[in-house]
Amino acid sequence: MNKVKLKSYAPQARKDGLDHTMEAVAYTWFNRFAALKYMELHDYLGHGHRALSSTAGGCQLNLAHSGRKIFASAGGDRNVDL
Repeated sequence: MNKVKLKSYAPQARKDGLDHTMEAVAYTWFNRFAALKYMELHDYLGHGHRALSSTAGGCQLNLAHSGRKIFASAGGDRNVDL
């Protein structure tokens, strides 16, 4: 995490304590990932690619498998190593 982001949590950490602030940040990120996983499984994202799961089952993530194609379709350079 960069210094700018850490500084934005400093007032909250002074007020509520560092442990409480870090726990709140952890819960926030957990909820974001849980929401993304739910949206993937119920096809709410619209683009058809999954970052946290696979349509074929197993351990291969769709995003890891088709990352270059997604990057290129978004206007990225096809020759960039990801």
